[in-house]
Amino acid sequence: MAFLTAENAFDFVVGAEGRSFTGDFMARWDGLLDGLEFGYSNARQLRIGNRLRPQLACWGYMLTHQDDFDRVRDEATTAAVCVELIHKASIILDDFVDDDVSRHGEPAFHMEFGKEATAVFSGYMTNLSIQYALEHIPRNAAGVVGLLSKTIESLAEGALLEFGLPDVERDFVAYTSRIIEGETVALLANALLFGAISSPDERAERMLAAVGSDCARIFQILNDMEPFFNPKMIESHKGEINIDIKRNRKNILVASLMDSLPEPELSGFPASSQWLAEKMAEHGTKARFDAVVREKWGNVMRAMSDYRAAAGESPVLAAFERYIRQLYDTCLRRADGRCAA
Repeated sequence: MAFLTAENAFDFVVGAEGRSFTGDFMARWDGLLDGLEFGYSNARQLRIGNRLRPQLACWGYMLTHQDDFDRVRDEATTAAVCVELIHKASIILDDFVDDDVSRHGEPAFHMEFGKEATAVFSGYMTNLSIQYALEHIPRNAAGVVGLLSKTIESLAEGALLEFGLPDVERDFVAYTSRIIEGETVALLANALLFGAISSPDERAERMLAAVGSDCARIFQILNDMEPFFNPKMIESHKGEINIDIKRNRKNILVASLMDSLPEPELSGFPASSQWLAEKMAEHGTKARFDAVVREKWGNVMRAMSDYRAAAGESPVLAAFERYIRQLYDTCLRRADGRCAA
């Protein structure tokens, strides 16, 4: 398949009809869910979502196989399914742990099926991602399974760090950053790297690793701003404002604020979004993280520019940059309340 224009490449990834990648993925995903046992096939949290991570997997394959994507198209779809299985396993468990009642306005998995089933089914889906790769990617199974295993390990380490968050006196940001690296950055960044397993294009792999890591960190920072600057969207999305500090203090803005507060205020730290927003304004917390976001976005653009200078412009690269820019703009608008969904 030759992508003659950036528009062709962009539409192939995000289009829902015809022979688009999203169409390929949804056909495979729905077929997998339809074959599940135990009565969970129609769980709302398995059927909904923005398909971000599968699309990132596709971009990774397209950028590392620009001359022979047809050869790896089926493998790309399989990798996307594996990535989505891990993502869904992580979010249904996360909703259970955080006592969220809904996601995307739909009942959380544990609200439909109970907490015990959620814990077991999350593990089942994680294992299914490995089995699915072994069955459908015989040529590169070892490499794909290795990256899947690394991703699963990072997610588990992040969760265990969250559960074991100590009552340290300071340096909350450093600890919270380790949680974010495991729970958010690993899956988003690694989704872009599956295509590199079967490609000798090291320049593309380095670019994708840099773009994926910094985009994931931007995503998490902007996501952590939403409870304070777009609370209506959070209520619509999860049923209540969850600032991720009621038990674990894993919001990076809150962690930074805690590092800034004097001891008397820190000892009486409340879980009130209004109080936190006022303190963030007083201590310049949002302004600091706005600057971090701008810095990391500059890194993303520089990584793509450097790759373009070395490898040349291509329709796929232009389409990928458009996709990343749109994602960034959506996250910015959600973080400051200009976007309701």
